[in-house]
Amino acid sequence: MSLRFGFVLASGLVVSLTANAQQQYQTQQPPPPPQQYDQGAPPPADQAPPRRETMAQKFAAANVTNDGCLTQEQARNAGMHWVVHRFTQIDVDNKGCVSLGQIRAVMRSERQARQMQGNGAPPPQAQDGAPPPPPPDQNGPPQ
Repeated sequence: MSLRFGFVLASGLVVSLTANAQQQYQTQQPPPPPQQYDQGAPPPADQAPPRRETMAQKFAAANVTNDGCLTQEQARNAGMHWVVHRFTQIDVDNKGCVSLGQIRAVMRSERQARQMQGNGAPPPQAQDGAPPPPPPDQNGPPQ
């Protein structure tokens, strides 16, 4: 009788464990699928990335004296690190302050210098729209 009791107890334990495992499996829900957005449409407004301020907006916010001339201290207080690091280069008149036009001129010249070095510059085009001729062979003419 004890063998039969052991068998019944073991089979009951297996049934109980199986039922418990099935219950846990059924209560666990799979994670929700990732949200897919139409590539042409912007993401929902509540999930849109914050827009970056333009240089004009940053300049206006930093220019607390509203005189159109930004001092190095004003730029530093506004977190305009790019301007702070290049202040002497931008302040060509040595007035101790820089205008938005002066900042933009240095930005433009740095962008042009990067393009001349080949960092993302578009290939030059001839006046008629045709691509320029290839550069001459660096090794000289063939012999």
